[in-house]
Amino acid sequence: MQRLSNRKRWETKEVKLCVLSPLVVRRMSTFDHVEMRIPSLKGMLRFWWRALQGHQTSVEAIREREGALFGAAGTGKSPMRMALVCTTPTVPVGASQVFLLPHKEKGKTAYFPPFRTPFVVRVTAPTGQLEEYLHILRTALFLGGLGVRGRRGFGSLHLDPPPRGLEEICDWLNRASGTSEASDPIFAVETAVLEVKDAVRNEYRQVTVKRIVLRKENPALPFPYVREVYLGDPLPLDPQAVQKWLARISYLSSDHNSLYTGYTAALAGADPDLQNLMEKLKKQKQARLASPLVTTLALVADRPDRKTLRPVVVRLKSVFPPAVKDFLAQHRKLKMAQDTTKAFILDVLSGGIRR
Repeated sequence: MQRLSNRKRWETKEVKLCVLSPLVVRRMSTFDHVEMRIPSLKGMLRFWWRALQGHQTSVEAIREREGALFGAAGTGKSPMRMALVCTTPTVPVGASQVFLLPHKEKGKTAYFPPFRTPFVVRVTAPTGQLEEYLHILRTALFLGGLGVRGRRGFGSLHLDPPPRGLEEICDWLNRASGTSEASDPIFAVETAVLEVKDAVRNEYRQVTVKRIVLRKENPALPFPYVREVYLGDPLPLDPQAVQKWLARISYLSSDHNSLYTGYTAALAGADPDLQNLMEKLKKQKQARLASPLVTTLALVADRPDRKTLRPVVVRLKSVFPPAVKDFLAQHRKLKMAQDTTKAFILDVLSGGIRR
């Protein structure tokens, strides 16, 4: 761990990160094992903190605050330090393996299994700032997974204490966004009726749900930010149940595949219009869009004496390149140009459909 300056007073706390779904984190230089990596964890904190700033009016103000919290080129390192207490744990390829794409039975890899020995991480920050960093960490772990396929249910981690329901989760988001003390917080819980056409059954479905919504947003911001958060029904606290849930998420992701749920060059398939679009995006180095729909697992304290495992769906703002915006406007009837985000969310929350 880096030596800390004596000019500041520091606080340190060791926290346990519990694995809730198969975790796959690798070094860029090798695929022969998986390991828990602090840089990946720090990157996750930075991403989700920024994703909670959708209400801000100034990109420069966001950049300045982000640099102060997490460091920035030319302005110095973050005042927060993180380190694994034990030797960096690794899992060799020969260990138990899991499919990263269960619906295709592809991408077999070693992984850290859920509900086993937790990772212990030491967090150090200047006096008065430690609790802020721990809260950002706890909120980030609730919103998304770490590592490979972290937007499709893999890499779910938990830091106690768990939230007691959607209202407390909403308080977490407001606090992490810096608006918890405001008279008019930016995140709120609402009841909504979602209506979506079921392409398989050729009928409309209506589902009433409670969700967290971003009440004030700045659409001009050039990065994805949190717009909605949904909480699904409880799952058994069992590794086999988690594996079945991951397989269902993988199938649903395939069922609702479209430009709105993320894309790569491979999405074009045999369609000549999509092929032309992807060729154009390749030249612009924009031939990939990470999904704006994040699915993960979290522990929620439904009662003081009971924790339940709950699916979480986070809808981020989509940031499309101009070429994709033009394509969507010109090819509204094309299957891959249909907005399938609502159908995906409803199927994750309700149990899903299959073709």
